[in-house]
Amino acid sequence: MTEGSGLYLAGPALVKAAIGQTTSHEELGGAAMHAAVSGTIDFREPDEDHCIERLRRLIDAWPADTNRVNLKARSGEFRRPPEKIVAGNEYDVHDLLAGLLDAAPFDEYKAEYGQTMVCGYSRLGGVPIGVVSNQKKRSKTTQGALQYGGVIYVDSADKAARFIMDCNQSRTPILFI
Repeated sequence: MTEGSGLYLAGPALVKAAIGQTTSHEELGGAAMHAAVSGTIDFREPDEDHCIERLRRLIDAWPADTNRVNLKARSGEFRRPPEKIVAGNEYDVHDLLAGLLDAAPFDEYKAEYGQTMVCGYSRLGGVPIGVVSNQKKRSKTTQGALQYGGVIYVDSADKAARFIMDCNQSRTPILFI
């Protein structure tokens, strides 16, 4: 979904007429609301050009032959050099993933929703994969509730389940961390 677009059944004028509440297009059903609160959208992009670029990457990640995957030798290039992660400490799993995955982009699925789980598409050894990982740092929901890293909350479980189903349908291998 792109910024400035809306997804709702009735606009702000009808809400005002029906229940007397004043609301904006964004609050009612804008991209930020659906990305962070409802989890309705998978990716939020600033404009159509970025959206088309993301779609091309996602389509390119589909296996060409769903019956056979040719493993390529790893190029040795990471998205960024691996950082030292100390087990038991709070850390951002994106740092860990950057040291494991190829230099290809990491297209994070529902990045603003269910933030205690990180799901997305990338490549490992040249092979398109899905990644499902616990986030090991605290986050706040858009309603201000604190969520602890490593705990799978309802929104995080919903996000991970939907992502796993998407990978299953496209026969995309999944790396669980």
